[in-house]
Amino acid sequence: MKDSKEEYYSLNEIVRVISSFLVYLRRKWWVLLLVGLGGAGLGLVYHSFQKSKYEAVCSFILEEKSAAGGLSGLASQFGLSLGGLNAGGGLFAGDNILDILRSKKVVREVLLSPVDSTVQGGQTLADLYLDFTGIRNSWKQKPALAGINFSKANDRLSPIEDSILNIIYKKVTEKNVQVDRTNKQGSIIRVAVTVQNSLFARLMSERLVKEAAKLYLDIKVGTAEANIAQLQGRSDSLLMLLNRKSFTAAANQLLDVNPAA
Repeated sequence: MKDSKEEYYSLNEIVRVISSFLVYLRRKWWVLLLVGLGGAGLGLVYHSFQKSKYEAVCSFILEEKSAAGGLSGLASQFGLSLGGLNAGGGLFAGDNILDILRSKKVVREVLLSPVDSTVQGGQTLADLYLDFTGIRNSWKQKPALAGINFSKANDRLSPIEDSILNIIYKKVTEKNVQVDRTNKQGSIIRVAVTVQNSLFARLMSERLVKEAAKLYLDIKVGTAEANIAQLQGRSDSLLMLLNRKSFTAAANQLLDVNPAA
């Protein structure tokens, strides 16, 4: 085996190497200046082409405690459902709320809502998105698309309008809307919308939360109404049976009974 020799450098050698390197940089100062100016210029050009983006954040607390407890099993024996009345279970349990806030039903409803809720038939959020993103301008040579206006659309969209709305939905959910928990174990949900238009960002974040809350209430109220309707039907059936027995007993009873006979 060959003996390995360690190389040692004296302080004078280190100083000499550094001095020679500094002399080299001094001779090539114009190269360094050009590189610095070029980098600064590229940075300014990149910044000039970048559009300003605005972020709107809306947070809320998701209550996940069970309200029904052991009553759900008892109620199911009588044909009643307490699933929709349980705030922590079912559709809105766990991370399901994150998917609901980004779901097509919720996002499409928000996109079709008017920017100014006090004006009937005004510009919708979908129209506003087409305007500030420049998508509408790119359709100037396409008459079928240039005249798209969701504020004039009825509840039933045309095939072209439905397709465009789906495209907007995909772009918004993939690039602009972010929904997550503030921490993995927490119950605070954070909805952030980042776009080039501050009004769209604010309205989109607020209305996503409102639309999800409306869906939650509709499910709870729908379940309660179904239970009430079922109880009402059973009570009507019991009343009918009771009346039938009462009428039968009254018909079979003698009206003129002579105890001495």
